[in-house]
Amino acid sequence: MNIYGHTSFVGQTGYAAHARGFFRALNNYLPVKLRNFSVGPSWDGVSDRPHEKETYLTDIDKEMFIRQTCDEGMDSGVYKGIDFEMYNGVGTLPPENPVNIILSETNHHYWFENSYPGYNIGYNVWESTLYPNEFFEALLRNEMLWVPTKWQRDCSIAQGYPADRVFVVPEAVDTSIFNVSSGKRPDEFKDDRYKFVLFGRWDHRKSTTEILRAFSEEFGANEPIDLVCSIENPHSVDGMNSTKERLAFHKIEHPNIKIIPFLPRKDYINYLKYGDCFVSCARSEGWNLPLIEAIASGIPTICSSHPAQLDFAGGISQQVRTIDQRPMKPFMFATEGVGLWDEPDFDHLKEIMRSTYENRNINKGQALLKAPRVNKFSWQNAALTAVDILNNNVNENYYKDFGNYITAIKSNNTPLIKINGPIKKQYTVEFLEDNKEVYKAELSNEDSWASSFPISKDTKIRINGEDQFLLDKVSNKIQSTAAKLGAYVVGGDLKYMPYVEACVKSLLEFSKLPIIVYGFNCEVPFSYSRVINKKIEYSGGKVNQVGHVDSQNYFARIAAALETTKNDEFDYYIFLDGDMVVSENIDHLNTYVDKLKHYPLCMRYRYPSLLHFREDGDGRREKKHGEELCELYGWDTGNLPYSGHTVATGIFMYDKRSQRFFEEVLREEAYIRNISNTDSDGKIFVDDTACSEERIINMLFWKYKYDEFLPITWISPHDNVMGFSQGHIASLNYSSMFFMENWPKEMDEIYPKSEANILAYHPEIDNKNPNTASKVLRFLKKIKKEIVVISSYTDTASKEKLLKERIAQIKGFGYDILLSTHYDVPQEIKDEVDHYVYDPNNEIFETPEFFWGDLSGVYFETFYSKNKNHSYAAFTLFKNAFNYCKNLEVDTIHFLNYDVLLKYNPFIKFRTLLKTTNSSGCFITSQSNEDNITFENVRVLMFSVTTKFKGFEGIDSLQEYLELSERQLEKWLYERFRMQNIWDDIIKLDEKTEASQYTIKDSISLTTYKVNLFEKNKNLLALIFRERLDDNEVLFKYTCYEDTRDVLEREAHIKFETDSKVVVINLGNLKDVKNISLLDSHNGVEITKELDEKTLSEIENNIIRLEKEVEMVDLTRNDILQAIEDNKPLKEVVAILAYTNTKEKIDVLKKCIKRIKEFGYDILLVTHYPVSLEIQKSVEHYVYDSNNEIIEIPVTFWFDNEDYFVKSVNHETPNHSYAVFSLFKNAEVYCKSRDIDIIHFLNYDMIPQKDLFKIHKEDLGKGAHGSFYYYDTDEDSFAMTFFSISKNFTAFNNINNSQQYFKASSSRDGDSRLYLEPWIYDLIIKTEGESNLKIRKYIDVEKDYGVKNLITDGALNIYGFVYKKEFRLVLGKPNITDDSKYLLKYNGKEINLDFSGSKFFHHNLGLSSKLNKYQIYKDGKLFKNELVTKDYKKRIEKYNTFVVKADTKLPNKLMIVAHPDDELIFGGYDLLKDPEDWKVISVTGKSNPIRAYEFSKAMETLGVGEYALWDFPDSLYDKFDEKYLRKFILGETSRRYYKKIVTHNSNGEYGHVQHKSLHDAMIEISPRNLYTFSIGDKTKIYPLEEKRKLLEVYESEETELPGYLDYLYYGESTSILNGNISVDHNFVDGPFVELWGSESDHTYDIKFIDQDLEEVVYEKIGVSANSWIKASRVYFTNYMITVHKGEELVNQYAFNCDNKRVLIALDSSSLGDTLAWIPYVQKFKEKHNCEVIVSTFHNHLLDYPELKFISPGTTVDNLYASYVVGIREDDDFLHKRNPFSIPLQEVACDILGLEYEELLPQMAKIKGHTDIDGPYVCLAAHSTAQCKYWNYPGGWQTVVDYLNSKGYKVVVISKEESELNGIIDKTNLNLTETMRILKHATFFMGLSSGLAWLAWALKVPVLMISGFTAPWYEFKCVRMHKDTVCHNCFNEEKFDRGDWNWCPRGKNFECSSSILPEEVINTIYENWNI
Repeated sequence: MNIYGHTSFVGQTGYAAHARGFFRALNNYLPVKLRNFSVGPSWDGVSDRPHEKETYLTDIDKEMFIRQTCDEGMDSGVYKGIDFEMYNGVGTLPPENPVNIILSETNHHYWFENSYPGYNIGYNVWESTLYPNEFFEALLRNEMLWVPTKWQRDCSIAQGYPADRVFVVPEAVDTSIFNVSSGKRPDEFKDDRYKFVLFGRWDHRKSTTEILRAFSEEFGANEPIDLVCSIENPHSVDGMNSTKERLAFHKIEHPNIKIIPFLPRKDYINYLKYGDCFVSCARSEGWNLPLIEAIASGIPTICSSHPAQLDFAGGISQQVRTIDQRPMKPFMFATEGVGLWDEPDFDHLKEIMRSTYENRNINKGQALLKAPRVNKFSWQNAALTAVDILNNNVNENYYKDFGNYITAIKSNNTPLIKINGPIKKQYTVEFLEDNKEVYKAELSNEDSWASSFPISKDTKIRINGEDQFLLDKVSNKIQSTAAKLGAYVVGGDLKYMPYVEACVKSLLEFSKLPIIVYGFNCEVPFSYSRVINKKIEYSGGKVNQVGHVDSQNYFARIAAALETTKNDEFDYYIFLDGDMVVSENIDHLNTYVDKLKHYPLCMRYRYPSLLHFREDGDGRREKKHGEELCELYGWDTGNLPYSGHTVATGIFMYDKRSQRFFEEVLREEAYIRNISNTDSDGKIFVDDTACSEERIINMLFWKYKYDEFLPITWISPHDNVMGFSQGHIASLNYSSMFFMENWPKEMDEIYPKSEANILAYHPEIDNKNPNTASKVLRFLKKIKKEIVVISSYTDTASKEKLLKERIAQIKGFGYDILLSTHYDVPQEIKDEVDHYVYDPNNEIFETPEFFWGDLSGVYFETFYSKNKNHSYAAFTLFKNAFNYCKNLEVDTIHFLNYDVLLKYNPFIKFRTLLKTTNSSGCFITSQSNEDNITFENVRVLMFSVTTKFKGFEGIDSLQEYLELSERQLEKWLYERFRMQNIWDDIIKLDEKTEASQYTIKDSISLTTYKVNLFEKNKNLLALIFRERLDDNEVLFKYTCYEDTRDVLEREAHIKFETDSKVVVINLGNLKDVKNISLLDSHNGVEITKELDEKTLSEIENNIIRLEKEVEMVDLTRNDILQAIEDNKPLKEVVAILAYTNTKEKIDVLKKCIKRIKEFGYDILLVTHYPVSLEIQKSVEHYVYDSNNEIIEIPVTFWFDNEDYFVKSVNHETPNHSYAVFSLFKNAEVYCKSRDIDIIHFLNYDMIPQKDLFKIHKEDLGKGAHGSFYYYDTDEDSFAMTFFSISKNFTAFNNINNSQQYFKASSSRDGDSRLYLEPWIYDLIIKTEGESNLKIRKYIDVEKDYGVKNLITDGALNIYGFVYKKEFRLVLGKPNITDDSKYLLKYNGKEINLDFSGSKFFHHNLGLSSKLNKYQIYKDGKLFKNELVTKDYKKRIEKYNTFVVKADTKLPNKLMIVAHPDDELIFGGYDLLKDPEDWKVISVTGKSNPIRAYEFSKAMETLGVGEYALWDFPDSLYDKFDEKYLRKFILGETSRRYYKKIVTHNSNGEYGHVQHKSLHDAMIEISPRNLYTFSIGDKTKIYPLEEKRKLLEVYESEETELPGYLDYLYYGESTSILNGNISVDHNFVDGPFVELWGSESDHTYDIKFIDQDLEEVVYEKIGVSANSWIKASRVYFTNYMITVHKGEELVNQYAFNCDNKRVLIALDSSSLGDTLAWIPYVQKFKEKHNCEVIVSTFHNHLLDYPELKFISPGTTVDNLYASYVVGIREDDDFLHKRNPFSIPLQEVACDILGLEYEELLPQMAKIKGHTDIDGPYVCLAAHSTAQCKYWNYPGGWQTVVDYLNSKGYKVVVISKEESELNGIIDKTNLNLTETMRILKHATFFMGLSSGLAWLAWALKVPVLMISGFTAPWYEFKCVRMHKDTVCHNCFNEEKFDRGDWNWCPRGKNFECSSSILPEEVINTIYENWNI
């Protein structure tokens, strides 16, 4: 396969960047040639513009380019070409398998060229829902379309692109550049201000103006926040030329908006890395490259909700919601309106920007953790996706050749096979001779080579057992297509081989390239996979490299390099000093292969010249090194021909082009050495190194003026220029290093600041030792695989100082550091660590502490002291770090507390132990005997684990931690090792040994103290406790007042008794003590507690109260506890529940907190949404749970006499009931852990005017477990916005997650989990019992306490669904007492929402296809504005179901029996299997109390889901009234779908007449899923005894079991179909057929035939049983339906609705449409003699007693057929003909299959008279669009004046108010009143409107002024219409109902404006003689 790219490869556009990334990656897998269209300096790299240098072309790029003939004198092949010579020659045939990929700007001329031979693929990025038509047609001409996102694929398919030809090939981000590593902080970002960054051109699509305005409006000038923008638009579309000009035009002024110019790429990268938040909010995107680059860089991001970017940004970026979709503005070449763009909610953008800033630390941590998610979007993966698509779709026969993924090279009869392809991860490679396997290797993509056996020319390769290739064939094929393949070369003599082997081991560890090892005059004594061993004979002299004195040995390297160029095994080579040890960075050298030319690339030397002085043996200065060569060649040493630095040969790169150069080096060496050996003085040179290969190579480079080099610096320990700490390297005494340069200045000015750039380590002369080399290699492996996690909470300067010391110490050990903290640290500390994880949620809890003391003979215990326990906070630091590290390539994680001092490095020992024992963890214990270790012996200040440690799993909340840890971190570590069954795999180190070895000291938390008040004499007790038993003494000081009021300081040395943790000191009377302090004897740190007012208040809460003072012998521990318990005050807290995601809600929360504070309560704030630090500080307790779990549970709504139900899974408003419950649960768990007695719950938006909790406290003090209020007026649900519980409350105990929440659902009908109030009610009543609760009416709280709901009072729950193509709304009022007025608007209609005491209002908005949006107003203000988009409709259609299936929690099987006990005798086996799935109905027995009791008891014992008794008469001889019985059965089966219905069989089992009668009734109703009782299998006794036991319940029946034994044995019910097929038909919303049965081997052919036209309307072949099918035509057709099985006619059915139920819905709220169509509904009934149910919006105006009228949206069951009468544009399934080409009344005739004649409707009778005296004329001058109006200015007033002058009154009856003079105003009346006025009018005059139709229906003459519609469209009347001007546009053009000023032909409404008043007056005179 050969790829030809048609693209713009160079330049700064997004398409160019896309092309470069994609085609470069694709070229690694398939050969690519490029036809470029763009101009730039990239070919020669001559531009001075920094950003253009980023696109300079590599040699590989240039090789991809196709040379083209260029115009305008251009001579470079990268420019636009006139002729495209794809195949480099006119008339030549194309190469094999050409594939053309057009990746270019939309509408580029490349898309419209049709001359590409081969397979053509369009690769396009477009930013709208529609392509321009011409361009879309061009796309269709390609065999395939590639797009970057799922959204664009969906849009393409929706526009008509075949789905099987559209594929997603995503764009990408270069994560080697954009990642979370640090860069160089821009100067503008060094001021500690928060920086939003914005990149991209200023245009409408990008919403640039709105983003700037949002920032300006949200943030004040004094806030430390900037918006840094690079937003120049080089392609102006707004007539402005600069950002400054645009800011002025849009009047955007803000001092914190910082405009910067277009940035070079390296600066852009740093701006992204150091920005605090990247903001974008585009109306549309094709991909959004800056956004994904920002995400990859680890900064928080904001974006719009446009779907294209959510492929990668979903779940990561904060999304601004969309409020509308609007026509696209002019964009690129496309005109306005080509598709839609989103319209973001820019007020929401402001909220998100504010929230992002206020929660900046949380957001930054989340961004860092989520950044790796976009790593999968790499160009390599994009290319692999493309390769996979090509392989699977283009022509699979072409691409089975594994050659695309195998590199095969043959060297010295040794094959090398490399797997680098994407197809499989594991490969089996076999080599065969004579079809027999001679060698086999298992390789993965990561492995490199299979090698080392002799081959012949006939050797074949087999890959994964599939294809065979001759080795030569594969090699030839690959060498022309594969990416360049390199190899490392090292060598040495036999003595030097230990060094070489260390070098080889490091290459095997850190590189994936093959390695060639040369033995100099010796064989290589070791063998490794991927290593090619060779021998070279070199006779230039001694070979002794270790001593570093014989330069001839270095020339052996040149000889070896020369040999590799001759063998030509690889594309290029990298020669290394054999005594190097390389690092993981070594393969970075391969990126410079493109710089190779005819000379090798050597590394730069550390000296600027080889001419430097040396000393002879006597210390005298001699000649400079290199002067001899200059003298020899006659060069002036002061004017050498080189441009800067010299080069060294420790590392050099070359390819076969360097062959001649190496030959010249060897010739020069031989020449110089020959001169030296023949000189009269014995030799010219002072030592051999003067004639080294290094100096000769430099000399030749000078000669040829070659100054290219590898950017490597060699630093020796002898160089006094080391500007950084060598740390671990110095300690290894191996400190010569090779660094990659990454700085622009001279290497001797600035050196790297860390070891991140190290390529390799190199020994100096005095420390060459193979053991040292191995030591360095081991260390390098450790550095790569280990990390030290320092956990900290540095809220003081002293702690911060300790942290800095610890970081410096660990860096000195040479480890990467991850800092995990709950307290944000300064930037200088962040810069010192390698990784940083900050979690601001420092979740602490208060632990009861038990201290026993003996004071004045009284033992006491305190356990109310508020000891803040940080163990969970410490645990989360460990867990955060562990999860972070698992994403890094480490295998060992060392945890260390920041304040632990280490004398030596303990981690070497830890890692060694873990590795040698294969353990998962290592910790320190104070117990040397492992058998006696408990959790109390475990130390957590320092421990190590491997990544297989599972100790953090399953602990995701404080509660889970507490359950396991018992509030102690040591307990967690101990138990996790126990629970994971890895105790034996854990290393336990003795604490004393380790402490003495490493001087482990915890320098801050050795001792702390508590203060408590002993009430007896108000004495202050200080309780000092220690954390380590070996800290025996501390110094305690306190100051107090003497009688003289002098302040005296007292101190005491406190000594602890052995094994005691606590010392108690009595400080005397509280009022005498001023402060107390504690001196840490270990480090001198002093902790002081001032006894200020706040502290004293805390102490008061810790009072130890005892009833009496007793001796110890009389007072047990339990006695003391009980005494304390009995006398302690009740602790209570108000738990405020909040989700404050808007500013309005935040303000309400603050008001609520303020009010509760006024009442004097402590507050616990519980939330799923983070709040500001200000709010956190305003409450005593704060619990934040980010898991706001929204549930999607089917909810069942029943409407209109339960005719149907809707089960809706996906609501417009997500259901938060479980999320709210979890807040209750979190609060309860938190409070119970703190021993709080009473929790008062309050919703944040409920503001009580009085303290409503006092009465709750009284309730709970009297023993109640809870105090609740009934919700609204119902007494079956609780109001959950305010209630109180005690600590004895247990209802929530067993619900700890959403699964348990689901299981605890209500038992009532429907799924009340969606409604928290009834669910909570059922749960609490069931758990607590009503006797343990105090319950009041809701109204009492409103009346007594004035509780005001500020947010949710009167809010609506809104659910939308589509049923039978109609859009329905269900609106629910949470609060029935809410008296707000609601109004629904849609499609120009207004509906008042009349709840009439109900919680729900149900409304049908008509056909879904006609609805674009709806609005709801509350008390006149817009409450809801919902866009009903295609996606919205698809979503709700997907998630809403109707009668077809039952709620999963309701029984889905039904058993109907004749009598109680029949269900057990005959159907017991079915019931025993799954009783909860069954509903059981006995037709008889309800009025028999004994039988009813026995039946109920049997059903309860069995545990069926539901049961019921009916009251039909019980008889042995008489049948049931089967007609009446069927109604009951239908009532049950029509409301719920049962997948299985079981009843008696046709024999009545044993002949019982009522069993048979019930069977017959059931057969007539439901044959398809009906089963009957069957005789059991007597060999299976299983159910017999169970049935016997259950039947004992029926004591009143003497059941003769032997007579029923045939049924009592094992027996399942049998389907009545028994292998046959059943066919159901109906004509509801079109013809429908459903096949039922058990046949699986047969299929059926179904035809829908129009009998009148004798044509097949629709045919479906091969329909299986239990399937359904319907035709799309929904207008009336005289159908015949046939079902064939092969040639056999199985079923034939003709339409016949005689005496059947038919629904006809008039799908228009327009009065005129209703009056026009209703006569034909009556005509349909008369023609077909059917029962017609009709829905209209004006039922009360009509008089058709034979029709049953219902409201729109009402559902009807048992329908035979249904029809919708309406007008839908371009709907051929609804209309026979264009509805605008025939009269309006004839539209109904077409749909209902009737002959047309004009018919008047039958109107309701009108009673009464008007109050208008004398003759009058009715006028309606208003309508719904300007084109309908009479547009002659003042026309109506002229006519009114004329009529008045003739004695006629003019009565205006429009809905709208009238501004006419001389009229009687009867506007805005109801239609009944309007009809009464119209009935007595002389005539009606007006427009084409509903009131004109109403007048016609009342037989009132009509004068109509209309040119808008054709004269034949409405009814017969007197009409003013002019054919001489523009007219009839409504019937001839597509009417835009959303455009008020619609005049499609641009004639300014001349159809009516040309009608003169005089003409109207003349017409009146002619017709009415007025």
